[in-house]
Amino acid sequence: MLGSMLFTEQTLAAVAAKFPQTPKNLSGIKGIGPEKTNRYGAAILTMIRTYEHQKGGVEAQVILF
Repeated sequence: MLGSMLFTEQTLAAVAAKFPQTPKNLSGIKGIGPEKTNRYGAAILTMIRTYEHQKGGVEAQVILF
């Protein structure tokens, strides 16, 4: 399933800008509530950590568009 089918572009942009590190941080982003955090949070946080590791840290930027 595509990310854009689960989250709006604005929500995906907020995730990319904020790089949440915990489920609590993730659920604080508009458009990601407790249900989506419980269902998809682990996978999203794993993707963020993998990206950070590949790019050398949290300061790496994601280009969405």
